[in-house]
Amino acid sequence: MKYPDFRRLFMGRLFLNLGDSLVYMICMWYLYQITQDSLYTGIASFLFALPALLAQIIHTSEESV
Repeated sequence: MKYPDFRRLFMGRLFLNLGDSLVYMICMWYLYQITQDSLYTGIASFLFALPALLAQIIHTSEESV
């Protein structure tokens, strides 16, 4: 990584993804702890991922046009 701007971008994205993953795991763990029901945890997990899924579907459909 000889370009400092790229290194900063890369490290920033790395830590951002790590933080997002930790938030997701902690939220799901906490929800399971308070509900003791894997159905609610699964629904919350689906809703948590829904915006990314919809964005991917929209992006894919725009590329094919």
